[in-house]
Amino acid sequence: MMKRAFHTIEFLGNLEENKGIQPIFEKSQKCLSDQELPDFLPQFLEIVHRQPIVARFTKKSFTTPKLVIFDLDSTLVQSEFMIHIGMEEDNPERRERLMQLTREALNGEGVWVNNFTERVKLLKGMEVERLKKCYQELALSEGARELVAMLKSHGVPTAIVSGAWIEYVRYIAECLQTEEHIGSVWKHTNGILTGEIEGEPIGPQAKARVMDELADKYGIIPDEIVVIADGYNDLPMMAKAGCSFMIFTTQKPSPSLVPIMVSLEVDLMTT
Repeated sequence: MMKRAFHTIEFLGNLEENKGIQPIFEKSQKCLSDQELPDFLPQFLEIVHRQPIVARFTKKSFTTPKLVIFDLDSTLVQSEFMIHIGMEEDNPERRERLMQLTREALNGEGVWVNNFTERVKLLKGMEVERLKKCYQELALSEGARELVAMLKSHGVPTAIVSGAWIEYVRYIAECLQTEEHIGSVWKHTNGILTGEIEGEPIGPQAKARVMDELADKYGIIPDEIVVIADGYNDLPMMAKAGCSFMIFTTQKPSPSLVPIMVSLEVDLMTT
């Protein structure tokens, strides 16, 4: 693959709102330092949350995809699991609080780990079987199966790295046949959630650490990793990876993963 002279950003889809985007785009065409990325990438994520498009950010050091890491909700799945759980909640106060916290997390407000821990506490007393039925009803995002299958055909391993409940993460990983899956462990006794998390929640810094561990496992470097995700809690991974795709499939109309598949297949065919 031809070496890039600078970091680049591409929008895969039609931008309906141009206001404020061009200055950001022009900045991306310059030699942006790695130290600037944590402040720069959220601006593109905000655009993606407003419009049914995909943004691709590629570092100048990106070589070729050797591992693709996916987030789960609003990425591989066309919804947010916590919102669906909230809809199943019988207590109106707990339902509203769960919805509020989920909206705040989606908007990048507050500390993600604290937010997530409080949400899990609100689930105390819910039946595991009820939650399983809930996630089994969720629809995959358009193009999810095709994208993973294309990567598999090229010998590129895939991983789901999510803060979501590990049972849910495992279910989707089995549906798509990804090589790796990591999620947060929710404690339960006799089929009832205790409202506690076992170990560390898979939050922003944990995700970045998991990415490093997967890089070591597969004998690659971060510049050979692609991250496909929707959330502010994914930004530390995106800042370290060689290439990142930002997508938010919960919105209507929902953007497809097919443009990502086409973009990555071009990379794989030209290496």
